[in-house]
Amino acid sequence: MKQYYILVVGILLGSARLTAQVDLPYTLDFTSNQSVSGDLIEDGQGGTADINGLNFEIFPTSQADYTTPLPVFHMVWKDNSYWLSGDGSFNGVGPDYDVDGNGVPALVLKSDNVVNRFSLQSMELYDWGGTSPWTISTYRNGVLVGSVNVNFDQTTYPPLHVSQADVLTPAYFQNIDEIRMIGPSGFNIYPVVNQIALSPAVTLPVTLIHFGGSAQDGMAVLQWQAGEEDLGRYEIQSSADVTNFATVATVPARGSGSIYTQQVAQSAGSAYYRLKMIDQDNHISFSNVINIRAGKGLSVFLYPDPAKDHININTAKGGHAFLMDATGKIVRSFLLQTGLNKETLSSLAAGIYYLVEGDQKVSFIKE
Repeated sequence: MKQYYILVVGILLGSARLTAQVDLPYTLDFTSNQSVSGDLIEDGQGGTADINGLNFEIFPTSQADYTTPLPVFHMVWKDNSYWLSGDGSFNGVGPDYDVDGNGVPALVLKSDNVVNRFSLQSMELYDWGGTSPWTISTYRNGVLVGSVNVNFDQTTYPPLHVSQADVLTPAYFQNIDEIRMIGPSGFNIYPVVNQIALSPAVTLPVTLIHFGGSAQDGMAVLQWQAGEEDLGRYEIQSSADVTNFATVATVPARGSGSIYTQQVAQSAGSAYYRLKMIDQDNHISFSNVINIRAGKGLSVFLYPDPAKDHININTAKGGHAFLMDATGKIVRSFLLQTGLNKETLSSLAAGIYYLVEGDQKVSFIKE
């Protein structure tokens, strides 16, 4: 009986596949359907190794939340006899289009924990259905970092190799935890991926405490505060569509805890802004994206800004108002009279605050 037990255990252990453990940098080269089942595929499956400290997932999803795999699809690995790419040798992983031939709204590649980030150096892409272009967007803790568009050759349909040396803007693909791929508006895509080259996240020596802003007299007034170490500069970038950003101002870094205010002209009714943060070694990261809408004009004005012991509030309407700190916490509420009001600030800590009166929200700095 003892010999039979040992034999059974030996057979079970012998049949179990011990997946190799690797550190980044590492390229996910899927070569088989080994351990592939269900609606997502991970590192450690398909002939790849387990990545230490990172659980990397790939799955099709809707554009409603980007978090839940589509249950009707199973991820599969297939060679070129199925994908029929123009180069004749491509293989990779994608949704099983034998189950549903209508494509998917989106494909997500992500870490299962936003704390465990990565950088994407390159990958191979193929669209089995011939949809083009794709938009590839990167995220950090749910906040958009940046987007690029990729176009496929729709004549011979070869796979497309993209890297930080060409299509993948390096600043968008470093220190991220999620990648989303979608097609043109109203069209599904038929994505297949492979040769996903990952490297460790590049972490900048800056912790952004707050970034916000408001519209005032044809200007966007941006304010932020950060903990810095060896940071070189900030570039304020503006966009009309949250995809194509351009630098509109450059601000030198002043050291940890500094509070910044910068005005930039805003002629459009709505614009998006972000900070491009660059350290002394030219490593790059981005802030969250904020939207500033130009309204009918402010009916409440504050001065001086920055303020020390008090703030003067000139309002055309009067009524209930409150002060809110940079985290959104209400620190004081009071009643304003029409005209000039004076509010004491000596009990408040230094930082960025907002006065909210009705639909008016105006920021100021307390020193």
